[in-house]
Amino acid sequence: MALDISRFAKAFFEEAQEHVGSLETFLISVDIRAPDDEALNAIFRAVHSVKGGAAAFGHMHLAEFTHDFESILDRVRKRKLALTKPMVDVFLKAGDAMGEHLDALSQDLQPDLETMARLRQSLLDAAMESPLPFAAAPAPRPPRYHVAMQLNRSQFSDDAIADLKKDISGLGLVSATTVTMLDEQISTFAFELDAEIDADELRESLEFLASADDIEIDERGNDSTSTSTTEMFIDDDPDGDFGFFAPISAPSEPPLAVFSAVPAADADIQLSSLVDATSIRVNVVKVDQLINLVGELVIAEAMVALAVQGLNTDQHTLLTNGLAQLSRNTRNLQDAVLAIRMMPISFVFSRLPRLTRDLADRLGKEVELELHGEDTELDKSVIEKIADPLTHLVRNALDHGIESPEQRVAVGKPRVGHLTVRATHQGGNIVITVTDDGAGLNREKILVKAREVGLDASSHWQDDDVWRLIFTPGFSTAATITDVSGRGVGMDVVWQNVHSLGGKIDINSVPGVGTTMTIRLPLTLAILDGMSVSVSGETYILPLASISHSVQPLASEIKTVNGARVLMVRGEYIPITSLAELFNLPSATDGTGILVILEVDDMRTALQVDELIGQMQVVLKSLEANYRRVKGVSGATILGDGRVALILDATYLVSVAHSIAQEPQVAADKLHGR
Repeated sequence: MALDISRFAKAFFEEAQEHVGSLETFLISVDIRAPDDEALNAIFRAVHSVKGGAAAFGHMHLAEFTHDFESILDRVRKRKLALTKPMVDVFLKAGDAMGEHLDALSQDLQPDLETMARLRQSLLDAAMESPLPFAAAPAPRPPRYHVAMQLNRSQFSDDAIADLKKDISGLGLVSATTVTMLDEQISTFAFELDAEIDADELRESLEFLASADDIEIDERGNDSTSTSTTEMFIDDDPDGDFGFFAPISAPSEPPLAVFSAVPAADADIQLSSLVDATSIRVNVVKVDQLINLVGELVIAEAMVALAVQGLNTDQHTLLTNGLAQLSRNTRNLQDAVLAIRMMPISFVFSRLPRLTRDLADRLGKEVELELHGEDTELDKSVIEKIADPLTHLVRNALDHGIESPEQRVAVGKPRVGHLTVRATHQGGNIVITVTDDGAGLNREKILVKAREVGLDASSHWQDDDVWRLIFTPGFSTAATITDVSGRGVGMDVVWQNVHSLGGKIDINSVPGVGTTMTIRLPLTLAILDGMSVSVSGETYILPLASISHSVQPLASEIKTVNGARVLMVRGEYIPITSLAELFNLPSATDGTGILVILEVDDMRTALQVDELIGQMQVVLKSLEANYRRVKGVSGATILGDGRVALILDATYLVSVAHSIAQEPQVAADKLHGR
């Protein structure tokens, strides 16, 4: 019975897209003037792997396209064609077309065959325009093999043999097939095969159809009498796995080998640093379910711990020791499960070299991109939401920051601009910086534009306050609207996305020297370090990262300015906001209670609560998914006693507090959505 490989279709599409991504990465990184052999081989193998899988699954349009693409790349790696920038441009467009074709096939949609045909011709044209002649000596005839495979009873039928011939035809030209009965259970299927692969590669490819011990291969050399002119799709993958799954007959091998790495941009590719990582593919829904169950386990453990707090430890030694062990194991399990969702930020960084290359070409600029910290890990959900903000920051640096080569030379700078993107861990956060050596932000230009659009911008503002204006929706200092910038869309998206993740963004800019944008984000959105506070008998959680400190002030330290209460802290008046008043709750204390100083984006407020309960780590639950969105609340959690506690949105609370200090009615309308 022929092997049914349709069940591997999903794995094929996933692996093929990874190969397309690798193709782009290697093409962007290769030194066109002196391409490295290993880099050229890696580019060839990426296309070859897609071709092998496409042919195996019957996607012949893609197989034909990648066959021609592969042929040109083969000539490049054998130095029969010189690699040029126009050629790399066409290769990148061909890679884009391959990705779009795969997307369409994976969704059972009709691929854009016209684009594929046009790019196929562009590939041939680019090859013909190479400085070295495209024509080469006629390729030698492929070696001929005599192959004998032992089959079991289920593979004896004519239909099964026909299917076998069809499967094998993907390797080369098949002829002289015979079937010989050895006994009632075993037959030998023999055939001649002309294939451009060596015997070991052929054996590994045939292991899809029979056990390695049941395959005999005899190489008979080239057959000059061969008259076949049929073009075959030949897989010469030395791994024998079409790039997406391991040989079936090798149970000792890992079930799925994923090759994934992103080399530094604009540098020599060190392929020796790319390491095969054994992994399995798991649906993210299953991972989320596992994380949720572990969260429930953490809550249950907290309930048990709370229930035994009043017990005499001397009388219940075994119980308390067992609970301590359970607590340690639960925390370790929680950390291990959360680590499953952690992904390297290279998944985002890998798109930046292509973006930089294309945009710099369009803007007529010369830019060198440097990436650091690609292996830095953070939660998958954070990875998905940080991609757009990071893309906008890079585009902004290229468009507004780095000058044209002529402008840079005129002011004594190197002709080539420098852009650095770096990711590092700092405590429980990830810090991403985007630094350019461009002209820096123009303070006066920003202030003038702010006044033009009706913003109350003062010349006496600090630089940080002026820089923050660029995040205003609709704000742009571009003189003209282009397809790159000028509509005031982008930087406001950066601010919104970063703050929706519980992060913050800072700007440091020096005129004539450059600008650094710094994003600080939590590593994961599943766990939160918080401070539990009590108001009117209800428990709330404040993000610990937003808390500066807490105080219990004297009545004399509270002042009233323009009808709003303020607290003097280190020479600064900070507006006081009562959490009870915000949520329309009766306060359980007389006077000021406890003031928790919240700090977000250099803005501070003193949040009045009744009591500080203590620091704790909580499992976040989505309030929006289980109820609806509530202003001022970012989520919920379940406490050890089974009660639900709301997790407060510190950014929103600080914003409302400052609105109250300026205009109480505006703040009230903002809080209640009027």
